[in-house]
Amino acid sequence: MSAIDRALLPRGTAAEAAARAVAAYNAGDWPAAEGFCREALAAQRDHVGALNLLGAIAAQSQRLEEAADLFGRAVAARPDNAAGHNNLGNVLQELGRHALALASYDRAIALRPGYAAAHANRSAALLALARFDEAVAACERALTLTPGDAELQCRRATALLALGRSADAVVACHRALVLQPDDATAHLLLGNALCAEGRLREAEASLRQALALDPAAPAARAAYAECVSALTVDRADPVVCATLARALDEAWIRPLNLALAACSLVKLSLRARGLLGVAAA
Repeated sequence: MSAIDRALLPRGTAAEAAARAVAAYNAGDWPAAEGFCREALAAQRDHVGALNLLGAIAAQSQRLEEAADLFGRAVAARPDNAAGHNNLGNVLQELGRHALALASYDRAIALRPGYAAAHANRSAALLALARFDEAVAACERALTLTPGDAELQCRRATALLALGRSADAVVACHRALVLQPDDATAHLLLGNALCAEGRLREAEASLRQALALDPAAPAARAAYAECVSALTVDRADPVVCATLARALDEAWIRPLNLALAACSLVKLSLRARGLLGVAAA
């Protein structure tokens, strides 16, 4: 709506206040936008535009319960609004109410079958509910709508790993990395999938890359420590020794509990010098 159109609206109406709310929001003035939304709702309690905009402001301000109430009122006033159901689902998802979020996404998709965002969000809800087979299928459906979405490939890989399908997870991670080579999450997932496949040296390289991209990531630190320890048990060779020494020396890895890796490194050194025998079977 143009400034001229807004000027022609009757002063004090819900439509006029809602139009001013949108203008203020687009200008980055959220407090003014919120005030105009409340003015619109005072004039018309079920004004869908004002409810949705006020819900968005509440969600972006982390007032999630208020946002859920506002979006709920919006879809009650206009149940055929697919975007409204998707918005409600997103807030419910953030609140940890995954089953209710899934129901909202399902309603959005029923109203608009090709709604890409709702399909992607539905896959996240299914993953959070540990419905892994359905999550994989939902990711695959969403990827037909947005094939260039690296996050969806990572989500699919996560569900595949949970199902024990590590080889398929490796493929999904590689696809994610083609789309987004510097995605730390994709490197972490690839490392975990390669570990599950027993490809430990490749896993170590992937996990090292994940840490290079996000040095503070606790999951990557823990996965790297486990991988290095597994490498030590799996192969007692100079490459492994060098890997362990590097892991123990570098600043970003020091805070890890690498006691097992350190002990294994000492044992390898002693064995190499003939000072430690091999236990009898």
